[in-house]
Amino acid sequence: MLPRELSNHICSLNSGEDRLAISCIMDINFNGEVVNYELCKSVIRVNERMTYTAVNRILLEDDPELKERYKDLVDDFHLMRELSEIIRSARIKRGVLDFDFPEAKIITDEKGIPVDIKIREHGPGEMLIEDFMIKANETVAEHLYRLQMPLLYRVHEKPDEDGLMKLNRV
Repeated sequence: MLPRELSNHICSLNSGEDRLAISCIMDINFNGEVVNYELCKSVIRVNERMTYTAVNRILLEDDPELKERYKDLVDDFHLMRELSEIIRSARIKRGVLDFDFPEAKIITDEKGIPVDIKIREHGPGEMLIEDFMIKANETVAEHLYRLQMPLLYRVHEKPDEDGLMKLNRV
């Protein structure tokens, strides 16, 4: 999406460094609806780098060592998971297609030659980030639409019956 120089440096959320951002701060009700939001310039400072693996081990395995290390965040992780499930449920009720299929991760050697293929984990840590990003994107798109700002939308047409039948067989 971004060139490596940007995604790994200037735009990367590195621990202990300030990053300028535009934040979408939302109040979301128990039905997964945004009832209030604010778009604002902000500064993000990451105190500690997290991994999906660590978050998943806390949420799925109740890992005591990780829970101790991130004790100030564990309650937040559980609340985030709960909110993620509410948002996802609301999206599914709206009729979105959820392509939650296993993804392949290609392992390469130092020369870039593929040496293995593994199933990429997709636990609650990945899902909550995905759900929050989709909700923020929807909120910003709606905001810009109301302002009648020119905007490119990625729109997916309704799938035809034959396409759905083929997908079901796969």
